[in-house]
Amino acid sequence: MTKLLAITVVWLVGMLSSVPALCASAEAVAARNYNVEFYDRWADLPTDTLVHRGYYYLCNADNAADRDSALLAYSIVANRYYDSKLSNEERKQSLNAMNNVGYLYFFYYYDYQQGYTWLQKTLTLADKHNFDFVKTYALLNLGNLMLLLDEVNDRDTRELTIDYYRQAWRSAVKMKDWRTAMVIANNISNVERTDTSHLTILRNEIQELPIPTETPLYRFVCTKLDIMSSVSQGNYARALALCDTAEQQIDTRDTPERYLAGIYKTRSDIFLLMGDRQQALVWLDKHQAIAEQHHIRDLLVLGEKSYCDYYHAIGNEAAEQKHQNAYLSKKDSLINQGKLLKASDLYFINQLQSVNKQAEQVAHNLRIWRWAVAAMAIVIMIIGCLLFFLRRKNKQLEEDRQQMYRKMQESISVDKSIHKYRKSPLNDNSKDDLADRIEQVMHQTDVICKDDFTRDKLAEMVGSAPAHISQVINERFGMNFNQLLSEYRIKEACHRISDRENYGNFTIEAIAASVGFKSRSNFAVTFKKITGLTPSQYLREAQKKRTTNVSENFLKRDFTPTSPCF
Repeated sequence: MTKLLAITVVWLVGMLSSVPALCASAEAVAARNYNVEFYDRWADLPTDTLVHRGYYYLCNADNAADRDSALLAYSIVANRYYDSKLSNEERKQSLNAMNNVGYLYFFYYYDYQQGYTWLQKTLTLADKHNFDFVKTYALLNLGNLMLLLDEVNDRDTRELTIDYYRQAWRSAVKMKDWRTAMVIANNISNVERTDTSHLTILRNEIQELPIPTETPLYRFVCTKLDIMSSVSQGNYARALALCDTAEQQIDTRDTPERYLAGIYKTRSDIFLLMGDRQQALVWLDKHQAIAEQHHIRDLLVLGEKSYCDYYHAIGNEAAEQKHQNAYLSKKDSLINQGKLLKASDLYFINQLQSVNKQAEQVAHNLRIWRWAVAAMAIVIMIIGCLLFFLRRKNKQLEEDRQQMYRKMQESISVDKSIHKYRKSPLNDNSKDDLADRIEQVMHQTDVICKDDFTRDKLAEMVGSAPAHISQVINERFGMNFNQLLSEYRIKEACHRISDRENYGNFTIEAIAASVGFKSRSNFAVTFKKITGLTPSQYLREAQKKRTTNVSENFLKRDFTPTSPCF
């Protein structure tokens, strides 16, 4: 068994040494292959520093260099998610960084597949860790991504967009994150602008919720929903008046130009419904001007579609075809922009994605290593428990063998004593009488516990010869004089250990001396042999007011003579 354990330990050590080598080799490959500027330098920065840098560059993401820096900072933080030593707050920061990486990919690099992959991974992990804040923004961004890809007549995509927004709305309301909830409500109103029943339900939900009126976009969203309700009722004058009010209620610093462009587009739609085509075109031109000024590509696509509807309504087929072509061109450009990145952007993204994959591979290897270590630790524990059990079992078997040997020796001794005392003049009655007198003396603890108590002393007290004393003890008690004396003395020692009232201040050495033992070691060996417990163990059991079955049986034992062994 020891040899098996040694072989197992050698195998475990080999496994433990090989797995870190695998991780190190993966890290070395990563170090050789990537070539992203500043990555090595930034990789050593604290998470908080990288998050702040990422936010700073994200606010200036229209600039290509700042956009790349934001993606780099957030990618490093996102890859730290796989570090098992992260605190809960740091893990939340990593998932929030994943969300921002996905946002950058689809909104600035127009790589919708990468954006969706990162956002979906963020959503899954945020749900796993119950990070509702991160989950809300992941759902919001997934809705935004689907909205960018939405084709006017593709009902399935539109329903998926609404579903993401609805989930994000419920999550924000659950957290009472009213600022985010208002952004989501505005997006829902944009997608469902023609579904008055759903917008009415949304308006009622907002009114029933305890949303502070000073929440950014709260008044704007409520007014916008009132505009759509007025339009559905044909009250265009009220709707236009509410547009003026809504324009003054844009109180957000996050892309306010988008909200203003939306109001301009709403005015154009209302004037078109009223039949005032000139004013409809004026406000549509203002919408496009804002989109052009701020390079809002998705609004430019929406504007071109509105131009198509406008010129179709007035019967100008040439202008309609012109804007239809512009709409299709801008839409295809928006969808395919991620496939037509300039060489520098493409190189940067490919290199960064390579680093991200290598980081995930290293994290995967580390997870395998940790599982291997845990499994090997369990194996070692199981082997250790088995060895402990076997050792204990062997010890018990050895004690049983020794006990059987002692009993056999005692049996042999009795047989010899029978042969030895065959010519003794004592008859059975004499032996029984002498055994009773011996037992009476042995119950006199003050006598038998003295150092000078011997077989001769016992013979003197019972009025018999020492040889006859030995014979009766051997034949009636099944032992010799020293064994009998030891049993009575140990029995008295047990009583004194249990009697804390009279012997509570006695040490084990003192009790041993008080019952006639001259050394503690001899007392301990004899005590264990007779009771099955050490004196210390017996003392602990006595203090608990309960003894082992062996000790209880010993205390109740009646040392009466046995029948003659003939």
